[in-house]
Amino acid sequence: MSNIDKMYIPNVDLWSRYYQNVISGQSNAYVGHMKSGYNKGSQSGSFMIPISNKSYPIRAEKEKNFEVRLVSPSEQIVNQAKEEIKIDDESINKTDRKRKYHHSPQSRGAQPSELQIFEIPPYQVGVESITYEECRPVSQITAYNPIEFDLCANNGMDYIDLKRSKLYVKLKVKKANGEDLQDGDTVGPVNLFLQSLWSQLDVYIQGQMVTSSNTYYPYKCMMKTLLQYGQDAKSTQLSSSLYLKDRYGHMDEISTNTGLYERRKFISNSKTLEMEGPIFSDIFEMDRYLLNMLSLKLKLYRNDPSFCLMSGEIDTNYHISLEDVVDERSPASLKYEEDQRIISEFMDSSQSIEWGDRLPKGKPGTNRRKQETA
Repeated sequence: MSNIDKMYIPNVDLWSRYYQNVISGQSNAYVGHMKSGYNKGSQSGSFMIPISNKSYPIRAEKEKNFEVRLVSPSEQIVNQAKEEIKIDDESINKTDRKRKYHHSPQSRGAQPSELQIFEIPPYQVGVESITYEECRPVSQITAYNPIEFDLCANNGMDYIDLKRSKLYVKLKVKKANGEDLQDGDTVGPVNLFLQSLWSQLDVYIQGQMVTSSNTYYPYKCMMKTLLQYGQDAKSTQLSSSLYLKDRYGHMDEISTNTGLYERRKFISNSKTLEMEGPIFSDIFEMDRYLLNMLSLKLKLYRNDPSFCLMSGEIDTNYHISLEDVVDERSPASLKYEEDQRIISEFMDSSQSIEWGDRLPKGKPGTNRRKQETA
């Protein structure tokens, strides 16, 4: 029987008639008062209504021999409820089964963080300092040659936090003949101008290429900017990359395109423009440090000025003059004890990988001797 069946369902007429009979002496308020060998109840399985027309033959058989004693009406109801609950629960065999936990010898108990009220949170002691260093290109900055960086040539014992690395560019926009821009020149940079300067980015580690954008670098940067950054970041920190959203339907019209109008102010009259922003490459988005004494090289290929600049004029011929390009890397100096621990773990892992390459190849669970005899 469910708890809903045992709920108290009041019936005002039955209760009024019952108490009037008790007061007038027409009802005997005895526990187990029987008529014709059956217990009376208004509903089968309910004990809260004192008068009924249905029978409980099972209870009547068990209560043939009963002890009569004088009780109050309220006590009669309580005792009747206990008896009916006992009868209904006889067919239900409840067994308490405890869950068995199989603990590993290496496992240990833990508590949720909500219960660790007086616990002191851990604090990092491995990194001693994090700074920014300027890394100049190893190649000459020209109009068409790729720009190369060797980020970890002289890093010594420092680890490199690639996620903090940034690219700094200083440039001027001029006419193709070398003259400065005039007020009447309706030309401006495209949105996300810093990343649009480059058509391709290649990353090399120890002389091996690990990442290549395949001339799709500006599109990759724009997609990641639109999907990974919120509106607050786009209106604040990404403005250093000259991210100012264009107005839809007015792309090449400086008078109505608010984004192009604001970006044009930074290059008007061939003013010097300085930009700084993240490097959109997979390896520059990882949360782990790059090991020291590793050679990491970047190679940036320039885009054509017609891709980086936008104008409403039909015949446009402009030139972008790069004055300085710097990669700002972020080396992390580790404490001596932490550095020795990482070197030890690295040596152990490299030895296990080298030893694993020497193991015989075969199906899992097979024996080398069985393979040789076969």
